[in-house]
Amino acid sequence: MRCGRGSEEAVQKLTTKQVTTVCRPVLRFSATQDAVFEPMRDYMGSAAKMEMAMSAPEVTVMEQFRCREDPDTDVYHVCPMTEDKVWVSCEPSIMREGATSEKLNADGEVVNTYKEDVRAKVTCVPRKNGSSLHPTQRMGNIRTDAKRTEPQLTRFFELDNDLTGQATVFTNQIVSENPLKTESTKECTVTCGAHRAFDVDASEQLFVVLEEAQAPDLQRTVRLYRRPQPDAIATYSPPVAPFQPSDVCFYTLGGHEVLLVADELNDAIHVVNVQDGRLSFARYLAPGCPLLVQPTALNTDTRGRLWVACRGGTILTCTPIS
Repeated sequence: MRCGRGSEEAVQKLTTKQVTTVCRPVLRFSATQDAVFEPMRDYMGSAAKMEMAMSAPEVTVMEQFRCREDPDTDVYHVCPMTEDKVWVSCEPSIMREGATSEKLNADGEVVNTYKEDVRAKVTCVPRKNGSSLHPTQRMGNIRTDAKRTEPQLTRFFELDNDLTGQATVFTNQIVSENPLKTESTKECTVTCGAHRAFDVDASEQLFVVLEEAQAPDLQRTVRLYRRPQPDAIATYSPPVAPFQPSDVCFYTLGGHEVLLVADELNDAIHVVNVQDGRLSFARYLAPGCPLLVQPTALNTDTRGRLWVACRGGTILTCTPIS
């Protein structure tokens, strides 16, 4: 098109700078129960086109480091601890039963491995001034900590899922100098299937749970709960289908708290309004950013930055534009 070949309308848009949308090539597939073809569709997909409305940039996106060189690496969680250290839970995508947690510096160099025998599937959370943390484990059940990074953190929420369809929300209060010594209080029980992640809003009244796919629904779902109610009060409906949510995170943009939903299938982060017990799509975060490829994990730090992990091990930060 730079050479002047193609449709006259497309060439005119480019030359007059009247572009209002950006098209991104993405891979989409429909999962089936076929044990042979499902992995092939998962890896290859089929060519499609998704349009994103262009808008004034809300954040600047910067690449921090790559934690792995393997392009098939899955990053399940990124957890900033201090100015120069971050926990990353990652693994080659062919191994889906567990992921090691490593503490890296701002340059992506390993400064400490927690323990080789500790497996962290979903979430790591900083505790006690962000100086220590404990990777969660996925064995017979799923225990996931909400991603909170406030200074002087003395308590945090935990979702304990025994895979029976009922999950328990606990508040853990740190009671000593040892950040792993806590007192747990049962808050409520929610109805949900196996979950990949969850987060709590600033009011500590709303919970968002990202559920893994369950038959007959072959897509993950994002559900909103209000404690102490056991049932979801809203389910997120994305503007495009199919989509594959990989993480959820409450975040403050322009002075308002919104929900961010990472969509690894469409190379996008959905900005979702949470109002009056509803989840509604607002816009995409940094639409068309070439660095944002298959985001798999989200988290925030004490400086108000958003950390984004992408498949392949690329770690990004997004800083709000004031």
